[in-house]
Amino acid sequence: MNILKLLIGALGLFLLFEIIRFIRDETEIEAGTDFDWGGVPTMPEPDDREIYKTEEELYNELTEVEMLARTIYGEARGSSQTEQEMVGHVIMNRLEDWGYNSIHDTVLDRFQFEAWGVPSITFDANQKAVRNVNIEGDPAYNTAKSIAEKVMSRSSRPAPLRNCQHFVSRRLIYERDNKIVLRASQNWMVGMEIVWEGDHVFLV
Repeated sequence: MNILKLLIGALGLFLLFEIIRFIRDETEIEAGTDFDWGGVPTMPEPDDREIYKTEEELYNELTEVEMLARTIYGEARGSSQTEQEMVGHVIMNRLEDWGYNSIHDTVLDRFQFEAWGVPSITFDANQKAVRNVNIEGDPAYNTAKSIAEKVMSRSSRPAPLRNCQHFVSRRLIYERDNKIVLRASQNWMVGMEIVWEGDHVFLV
């Protein structure tokens, strides 16, 4: 009888614990935090939400020029203005050739631009910078915005970039005879031709 009482008591405690954990998780999910299977928050903390724009805010509050500018800023703000312009042209090429409806759709498509990251994965420092609501205070962003406005006119697209839809950081590739022969983690670049080089290489 004592053993049965102990088992019933243990079962009651277990159920109580599960109910408390369920209520806690439901409350946190309703607050907007995405959880992985381990129960670890993977989106910015609640205090960050006033600092970093959500996906919905990006779509609803930012113009096409601003989205292009933020992407250029995130991908290449440490590079020359010429190279930032090249990045912008690649984005516009994808918009025109890949059937996207907007620059927002183009740059926020999953696994396409490192600057934006994946919403279900913790953002790194650069991805947070791209989403920062106060980005206009950074001179590098203002430069990227001027470049974005120029690129969107499509009047300055260099001939080598007319069909270019890919670029990658130079540190991630190995090349021989102007051909990509090895990539650190992805094979889709093997055999592609380099059409322009800087801190990034641009490929067709």
